Parts: sequence; structure tokens; C-alpha cells
Amino acid sequence: MSAERNKADSDRVPSRVEAMARDIVSRRYRTKLLRLLEDEPFRFSVFAEDGRWVRSPIERWSDGFWAGIFWLAWSSCGDAALRQAAEDCLTRLAPRLEGADANYDLGFLYFYSFALAHRLTGEERCRATALAAARRLCDFRTEPAGVITIHYPERVARFGAERVTTKIDVMMNLSLLWWAGAQTGERRFRDVAEAHARRSLDCLLRADGSVWELADFDPQGGALLRLDTAQGLEGESCWARAQAWAIYGFLQSARFTGEAEFHAAALRALDFWRRNTPADGVPYWDLTAAPEQCDARDASAAAIVLAALVQARDWGLEIPGADGLLVGTLEGLTGFLADDEEEGVLNGGCAYYRRREGLFGATVWGDYYLLQALSGLASQQAGSNC
Repeated sequence: MSAERNKADSDRVPSRVEAMARDIVSRRYRTKLLRLLEDEPFRFSVFAEDGRWVRSPIERWSDGFWAGIFWLAWSSCGDAALRQAAEDCLTRLAPRLEGADANYDLGFLYFYSFALAHRLTGEERCRATALAAARRLCDFRTEPAGVITIHYPERVARFGAERVTTKIDVMMNLSLLWWAGAQTGERRFRDVAEAHARRSLDCLLRADGSVWELADFDPQGGALLRLDTAQGLEGESCWARAQAWAIYGFLQSARFTGEAEFHAAALRALDFWRRNTPADGVPYWDLTAAPEQCDARDASAAAIVLAALVQARDWGLEIPGADGLLVGTLEGLTGFLADDEEEGVLNGGCAYYRRREGLFGATVWGDYYLLQALSGLASQQAGSNC
């Protein structure tokens, strides 16, 4: 791996960027969240349309981000109502750990809620729940494929052979396992995370630095059966949010393993991102589609990359040109900030393009990762480094 920077000696972001970050957190996040809590009861949402969160009637993979938003906002602003909202989110999320529909999204659900809560409050109950979730996440590892997978009946029906599937999204769910390994010293957490990251690098990262979204494996022999992209323009294309997950996920793997190959993988993925995004750093929803084939950008994907760049500074991971990219992406995202009367913060999300759902408005993960990045920039420390 490239030489690590000493954080204390690294260049600070410009003071105007720190000021911008503090202003967005206090003036937009705090105000909008407190106003949102005036509606009783608060309900989880995935995306916003026409300036209002669309309340979800079912449990979704992204619900943990709401807890993360409230925890980070409380940490930055101190309002008791924000902490109470975060606590209420934990109460609602806790039972899902034992649910029959639990899957590899346990990382999204419990890292940004319970693990982050433990970091900010030190409460042992939060640590215990996050560790229990990490242990269950390990149980979704499939041998001999060596990756965390889920059974997709629709893919079996479509392609006519028994298979298990993993997604590039799982690279971000590994956050829970890296955290659990650091907390406990238990080797199993790191072994499962590292094996998954290595197989993902081998299978999902293309030679040009772009990524596949999905990989199907033979559940018996572990052989790779098929590579695919389901949420992009076509099966061979590169979905922007998948690329963002890969950049952050491989940087995180590099940080926790010290392995040069993960650092190099992240840089390759980031280089492809740079080559295939507009000048403002906010991509179209598919990085390989021509502009005339896209009628939607994905600011949430840019927010994920921004959060990764801020986190990498804190971790001391060297990224050539990172500070310029960081500042440029943040400035580009300011052009997608929602108006004051809208409930979300970051518009330009692209939740489910193929279903034409959640286009152009806010997404909960976009709002979370922007807040994480801003919290790190405002305090010169990364927001969710549990």
C-alpha cells in the first residue's frame, strides 16, 4: 500500500469548506429533521417525491440509515429530540435481527444504527446488539464460494440452474464485520470479511476499473456462473451506485487489512469514476450510458464517494488528487440541495430507475452519506469511524 499519511500533518480542507459543512448540517439537517419529528408517528422512508418523504409500508434494507442520520445530527447539534428519535429507531430496528427475512443487508441495518450509537454513547447494549448482528451476518457466508450470498428465486427461475448470488453492495455491509473484529479481536469476523472482499475483487471488478453489480455462484462447487448488472442500463453496463459502493468498500478493506491489492482496487474503481462523471462530480445513474440514454443523475452515489474520500483522509489512505476531487464533489452536490420547504436534504437521487421510483428527489442513504461526510469535514474527523 502507498505510504500512509500522518493525519495530524495532513493538509486540512479549506476553511470555506468547513464553514459550508457546518452550515448545511445546522441549517438544513437540523431544521428539517426537527420539523419532520413534528409529525407523529415518524415512519421510515426510502425516497422522497415532490419534496416529501414517501413513507414505506414495509421494512426496507435502508431503514438503518435513519438511525444514523439522527445519531450524527444529535452528535453535531445536541438536540434532545434528535437523540430520542435515534433511540426510537433502535427500538424499531432491534427485532429485525431475528427475522426470517434477515439477509446480507444486516450491515446496513445495524452498523449505521447500533454500532454508530455505541461509538457516540458508549452504551454496552448497543455494542451487544451490533455484535449479535455481525455474528448473524457471518452465517450468510456460503461455502465453497467463500462469499456472503442470498438465494434469489427469481434468478434461479430466469437462468434455469440453482445458484446463490452476491452483490457489490455487500462490500459496504462488511463495515459491521470490520467493526466487530476491531471490537472483539475475534478472528472470524475479519476472516469472513476479507474472504468476501477478495472474491468480490476477483469477480466483480473489471480490468478497466468498472464493476459488475451481481455475481452468481454454484452453491455446490463454488464456481462463478454469471456476472450481471440488474439496476444499470443493461447487463453489461456499470450502475453508478454499484461503483460508489465498490470505491468505499475497497478503501475500507484496505484500511482494515493493510493489503495493497484492496487499496489498488479502490484506486482503479475511483479512476473509472473520475473518467465517467460530469465535471461537477455527480454521475448519471449509469456510468457507461450515453447522456442521451439517461434522464437522471444520481447525487446519492456522489455522496457515497464523498463520504469515502473524507473517511480515507481520516484513515490515512493515500489517494492522488483526493482533496481536489473531494472539494469539487462537495461543491457539485450543493447544486442538488433541496429547497428549505422540502423534507429531504439532497435531491438528485435515483432510487430505482428501472421502476421509475424515487427519481430526482432525496434518498435516505444519500442524505445519510452526505451528513457523514459533512460531519467529518466540519470537525476534521470522519463521521462513522466506529
